[in-house]
Amino acid sequence: MNLANSYWRHLAFLGFDISNSALRSSLSAQLPRGIEWDDYQGTHYLTLVGFLPSKTRILGIPLWQAKPSGRLELRLNVKRKKGSGVQRGFLRVTERGKPIRAFVDIHFEEGGIDGMGRPFSNGVYQYRWAEGQKNYHLTVKTEGLPQPLSFSPEAQFLMQRPWIFRRRWATPLTHKEWFYWDMSETALALDAEAIWGGSYAAVMAQSPALSFLAKGSKVEWGVPRLGYTRFPYRTHP
Repeated sequence: MNLANSYWRHLAFLGFDISNSALRSSLSAQLPRGIEWDDYQGTHYLTLVGFLPSKTRILGIPLWQAKPSGRLELRLNVKRKKGSGVQRGFLRVTERGKPIRAFVDIHFEEGGIDGMGRPFSNGVYQYRWAEGQKNYHLTVKTEGLPQPLSFSPEAQFLMQRPWIFRRRWATPLTHKEWFYWDMSETALALDAEAIWGGSYAAVMAQSPALSFLAKGSKVEWGVPRLGYTRFPYRTHP
């Protein structure tokens, strides 16, 4: 049974290395019981995701939207052991203020010819928003043609997160396999300290170690499942 569904498009994933950061050390003791850090070949990542949700339905009832707006989320990549397997997912870092709602601008530039003789264009995707008198943005530029997600273990690690963990709840998240682009350029201008805190700002001041853009698809949330921890968690040191 699916509780809700939505269409997520133009998902920009930026992965910041937190393996040796003070942030990871300070949060380790605050993760929910049974939840542990996930890593790719020994490296741990904090992921910033920009995406455009639309056509959201809860129990089949559509949510009214005057105009779809882009969103930015910060995620901790985690996992929990379940029987003989592992459930990979994420914890969403809560904002100190209201969540970010952004305008999404997309345009295309002349690309070239790939190794198989196929022409392609480079897409420029920008999430932009304002806080007071200041303007902020996340801008990324794709390179080449899209590839199936199964072609890149690094992209899979950031994008293939089929569980959302929240306090005592674990919610399954499903979608078909996404196609993704590598990024040739990324630019990020935001006040991470005001939004998430100084420890996160210190990590996000560096260039992302991984960056991809996914085409997206329809996503579905299952019924939340109770019982993996009795204790609340904190995503701020």
